[in-house]
Amino acid sequence: MRQKLIEFLKKLGVNTEEKKQEIEEALKTIDDEPNPKVDPPKSPEPKSDSTIDILKQEIAELKTALIEEKTYRDKVTNMQKQKAATEQQAKVDAAVNKLFQDKKITEAQKADWLNLFNKDYEGAEKIAMALPAIQGDGGKKEKDSDAPTKLNTLEQGGNILDAIKKHNQNPALEIPQGE
Repeated sequence: MRQKLIEFLKKLGVNTEEKKQEIEEALKTIDDEPNPKVDPPKSPEPKSDSTIDILKQEIAELKTALIEEKTYRDKVTNMQKQKAATEQQAKVDAAVNKLFQDKKITEAQKADWLNLFNKDYEGAEKIAMALPAIQGDGGKKEKDSDAPTKLNTLEQGGNILDAIKKHNQNPALEIPQGE
């Protein structure tokens, strides 16, 4: 052992010839110390029934904790999805109401635009931005005070048909077809 230590010190670059006296004294103190008695490693003791029961109990507790954590995470995820859906629906409703307020769509078209915004918000938004405002009364006729209050069936049908034709000719009222 002494020789191996001297070789090791030489590899480290220590001039062993100059410090030979110090090395010898240090080695004597090492030699004087008794070697500690090392016990051979013990083989693991077989687990007793109580240890197995304790481990089973801990496994059961861990399984319960895992199930509780999964349930909690699922609940949080569902709440986040519900919140996102509510926010998206509010965004869609606001966009359609703005179109209506800006007189770009009629009341009858609201449901169609809601569906369009729900399917493709960005696409519907692009189309909606390009829509011009509905000109005139948007197909609604105010009652003329000079007009007769009662019309015969033929006259009434003709006026309604003209109003529908005029209303349908407005390009702003066209609803884009879904893909």
